[in-house]
Amino acid sequence: MSRLLLCTDLDRTLLPNGSELESEQARKNFDQLIKHPQVTLVYVTGRHQDETLYLAQGNFMGMNGNYSAGILEGVVHYIPQTENWIRGGT
Repeated sequence: MSRLLLCTDLDRTLLPNGSELESEQARKNFDQLIKHPQVTLVYVTGRHQDETLYLAQGNFMGMNGNYSAGILEGVVHYIPQTENWIRGGT
């Protein structure tokens, strides 16, 4: 079975922006598409990397190569006050 990598931007691509209205069936159709197991969705942007993207350094909490650790590392990067709580503190 072949796989599909779907890369898309959000504003003016998936989300209406300005005076354009969202197509009536757009969300329903998109939701059905990305629920297929052979579809992988990736959000991309044309904005400058320094303004939008944090690249996880790895080994957060000793979990190198763990997808969840990358997510948690990103949360701590953008919301530093969560680190103590994430690490099990109060």
